[in-house]
Amino acid sequence: MTAPLAILHVCGEGHPSGQSRVILELARGQAAAGHRVAVGCPPGSVLEASVRDLGVTAAPIPFDATAATGAAIADLARLGGFDLVNAHSSLDRKATLLARGRGRLAAALVFTRHVRTLTFPPKLWWQTRHVDRVIAVSRDVAGRLVARGAARRKVVVVPNGLPAAFLDARPDAAAIAGARARLEGVPGAPIVGVVSRRKAQEVLLRAARHIARPLNLAFIGIAAEPELERLAARLPRHAVRFVPFVADPRAYYACLAVSALPSRQEGLSIAQLESMALGIPFVGSRFAGIPDLTTDGVDGLLVRHGDTRAWARAIERLLDDPFLARRLATTAKQKVLESFTFDRTLASTEAVYRDAIAARGRA
Repeated sequence: MTAPLAILHVCGEGHPSGQSRVILELARGQAAAGHRVAVGCPPGSVLEASVRDLGVTAAPIPFDATAATGAAIADLARLGGFDLVNAHSSLDRKATLLARGRGRLAAALVFTRHVRTLTFPPKLWWQTRHVDRVIAVSRDVAGRLVARGAARRKVVVVPNGLPAAFLDARPDAAAIAGARARLEGVPGAPIVGVVSRRKAQEVLLRAARHIARPLNLAFIGIAAEPELERLAARLPRHAVRFVPFVADPRAYYACLAVSALPSRQEGLSIAQLESMALGIPFVGSRFAGIPDLTTDGVDGLLVRHGDTRAWARAIERLLDDPFLARRLATTAKQKVLESFTFDRTLASTEAVYRDAIAARGRA
């Protein structure tokens, strides 16, 4: 039997996002498996409150200055006896690397890359010399890292997975009716939605100009902002609704005829996983990590990111052909439930951690 680990997750981005949901599920699953887990995050953030709600230790860390943050993380790792630090955002990557370079961080260090890197190649090459392992959430993210100079032997693909609990306790009729009332500006018209923080939602608004039938366009996870409101005002046939962050989006998913993801920056999208697992017809950008999960014409439709006419055709195709939509959605659901479970993510992540700890010991 392998010994339990002491794991410190750190993330300087405390706002709600797919990344923060992954961190929460990792912390929950690792604690349930008997590991000692803490999450270092900005004090007073949504992430800190969510960690405490799980019953996991939250460690408030100020992320104001790189050197001070690195020192705080190193001190927490040393005093808390943590075997490993898993950094999830650019703020904590910089801070932990500085602490490592100054000889203050003795614990094994793992970076999780949730999106495509924009790091300058020489800097990325230098970073991977000082980190023990890099987790990439998709093949696309891993390929981008290696192409820009990351050490191939240190990069490991561990895809995001869907927690089994997400499909439990489906929303009741009243919750779905309440969600529909918020989304349905044109009664009876299909609801096409994006469940995401701000990620190129304007593409869907521009595509809607080419769609003749009335639609309800729902943006779940963001508030209205001037650019999107201007585009929405040019769509007299359609109704556009904005729903700021909701902790549990399942009632809103239940209202969607089509789930859309026009993003250019996905590693492996939690919203994409959720849509597919719930059997909602999906259309996304043929870009970044989205094709890692969806195969065009097999379990969803993919279109070129900025081609608004292609987006319009894909949405109309799913709405016009219910047999196609059902076939794609059924295949997508089967794929996620068989191959993208969070149990797999947990097991693979632990294997990377133990490999990183062993590498650190050799170093």
